[in-house]
Amino acid sequence: MAEQPALPPPPRGYLAIQERFPEVTAAYEALQQSTASCGPLSGRERELIKFGIAVGAGLETSARAHARKAHALGVTRAELEQAAMLAASTAGWSRAVMALGWVDRALAPREQREPAAD
Repeated sequence: MAEQPALPPPPRGYLAIQERFPEVTAAYEALQQSTASCGPLSGRERELIKFGIAVGAGLETSARAHARKAHALGVTRAELEQAAMLAASTAGWSRAVMALGWVDRALAPREQREPAAD
């Protein structure tokens, strides 16, 4: 079995919630595992889909997190940018432009990232 690429560490905010509410985050992580394994999609495909869902919902923190995870699993910047642009015909031009900025910030070196707005 091929070794899975290392995913980026969770955001500090998530770690703080995990410390305060370990039972809740454990249940959330179990849900993530269950939904990840309930069908044939690869990790790469799942993260790209989750990125698109977050963009459509306007969830910057989530979009940036899934962009970082997708990139760690081999999704290229160009693929993430195309996914962001696909939002133009479904969620609107402004959402697509926002998503492009989120990709830029997600893939910036950690010390250069701006905090998310949401």
